[in-house]
Amino acid sequence: MNSNIFELEYRIPYYDVDYQKRTLITSLINYFNDIAFVQSENLGGIAYLTQNNLGWVLMNWDIKVDRYPRFNERVLVRTAPHSFNKFFAYRWFEIYDKNGIKIAKANSRWLLINTEKRRPVKINDYLYGIYGVSYENNNILPIEEPQKLLSIDIEKQFEVRYSDLDSNGHVNNVKYVVWALDTVPLEIISNYSLQRLKVKYEKEVTYGKTVRVLTGILSEQKTIVSLHKIVDEDETELCFLESVWFLNEKLS
Repeated sequence: MNSNIFELEYRIPYYDVDYQKRTLITSLINYFNDIAFVQSENLGGIAYLTQNNLGWVLMNWDIKVDRYPRFNERVLVRTAPHSFNKFFAYRWFEIYDKNGIKIAKANSRWLLINTEKRRPVKINDYLYGIYGVSYENNNILPIEEPQKLLSIDIEKQFEVRYSDLDSNGHVNNVKYVVWALDTVPLEIISNYSLQRLKVKYEKEVTYGKTVRVLTGILSEQKTIVSLHKIVDEDETELCFLESVWFLNEKLS
């Protein structure tokens, strides 16, 4: 693994927590996105990508949470590019509390594309250099993909709004998670805590489109698993998600 580790401290603001004053998992993902962008900006990666019509497209999240930070708590978020494999980049994230205890971690997979042709591009020597990734390291991070949805218990429809878009004009990757979790019954959200989240992105969606979230709920004693599939108006599969929930005594 390369040694180009980058870290930032975040204070948990009120607008990033739920009614129990615990950080939302979507807020944690926003911190991951933010620190990855800041590191890339500092290394000159963003400017290089823009000048060469290139961009990173997120393909997968695999997130594990041991404890959610609370309102006004300060946490340290760390990240580093782990490895490159032809068209794909692997990046890890970790969150530590003030005592140096790791409370959450995530692995991610990204695809390099030509932003005009929307086609994959092989990662070149310049990107290896600025991100400090070794050519000898082709090891990929372990990322589990979501289980396939087999039966539907809940269905909701959402319209893509302007506020859902990112700087590329497509729906921000966090919004798919928001849509999926908005279909989970309030009883589960109130009594359980989300410990594991797996996301696989398939297709992008743009402003004005209508999407449907199809959700199935699986229960096993103290654990609940919710499976989600997001499709557009033409039934094109946009995203798959799996969320694993434990009774609240497991997570604080």
